[in-house]
Amino acid sequence: MRGAPFLILVSTSLVGAVLVGCPSAGGDDEVGESGTETETGTEAETGTETETGTETETGTETGADPRPARLLMTADWRAKSLSLLDYGGLRDGAQTRDEALWKTIDLGAYEPGPLEAELTPDGSLAVVAVGPGFFAGAVGPLVGVADVPEGGVLLIVDVESGSVLAELETADYPMGIAITPDGSAAWTANFGGNGETGTTVSHIDLVTMTIVEEIEVGPGPEQIAIAGDLALVNTASDGAIHLFDIGDPIASMSAPLMVSMDPSGVVFLGDGSMRAVVANSAGASGYSLLDVADPLAPSVIEDVGVAGIPYALTRGSTDTQVVISTLTGTEISLQRFETTTGALVDQIDIPGLGFPLGVVFVPEDELAFVAIPGANVLAVADFGSGEHREIAWLAESSPTYVTIE
Repeated sequence: MRGAPFLILVSTSLVGAVLVGCPSAGGDDEVGESGTETETGTEAETGTETETGTETETGTETGADPRPARLLMTADWRAKSLSLLDYGGLRDGAQTRDEALWKTIDLGAYEPGPLEAELTPDGSLAVVAVGPGFFAGAVGPLVGVADVPEGGVLLIVDVESGSVLAELETADYPMGIAITPDGSAAWTANFGGNGETGTTVSHIDLVTMTIVEEIEVGPGPEQIAIAGDLALVNTASDGAIHLFDIGDPIASMSAPLMVSMDPSGVVFLGDGSMRAVVANSAGASGYSLLDVADPLAPSVIEDVGVAGIPYALTRGSTDTQVVISTLTGTEISLQRFETTTGALVDQIDIPGLGFPLGVVFVPEDELAFVAIPGANVLAVADFGSGEHREIAWLAESSPTYVTIE
């Protein structure tokens, strides 16, 4: 099945190395370091599209410390939790998770755990995709999980209290999430899982905490990005990307633009040029620079080769740069490219085998953060000095995703 890059590119010998070197899936029923019991008390309403107002008590681990000035958050997939961290502490050299931790939100009631999560611009809500993604099946052992439990749901979580405010049943299990700049809505790419390939994106009203609409987009949507009223989503199973206007997605949906055997992360550039970038994990690995000036007819400007298997990407130090996380042998490489020339500006290599679904870059501090499940570390890479450090995470396969407010 496409949409799982390793199925195509990872050799038998590499898979064997991972099966030996990655942590086992044992102990997945415990939430690391929280020591709390979850009380859900949720009564599901059958025959409805959504379940709202659940106010699930998650048993949040909190201390006396005030909320940090800026939060960085990880989705701790098989640990079934969210870690809320002090960005300032990480920037200033925290060496352990505990040193930077503000609180842990326990999501132990939700199998198989939070795969990806995003914060609203004001940092008040976390939108959380619970699901297997493409880790169900042959890719799972690469992050230390041979058997992924069934399950998937979209959660809206109050960051301050840790309460689950809504549980939303999207048409297919969710994976990638994008939130509008005003924080009023979220869109999800619904990859599916457990043998079912998703084909939809969902529009979520974050004020009423309901699903507004479900739109067919194509097989295997993984990641989604928003710039203004324009959305960009990959459909990994047919090798395409799609653009649409979030105000009228059905009427504005572009024809699929074929970019590779396995398109992955997507991002809009911020220079006003109406360009975007998609990482290509299989076939000719690299990235495609896209012209999206005509949303109904996007086109490829150029394809740029990237060493390794790229997946996640984000903007770099300028609005025309991208930072891409790639798997290169038994390392994760963070590579910064200048898209106007296609030149590799610099890179930082991090020992440790895993699969990075997301990467964060903070331009003012020249810092990148990448979550590496399998190795079970949060890596902090300083592009100013060229140095990096790896912060050990929880025993279960985590973190799988990182985001910042």
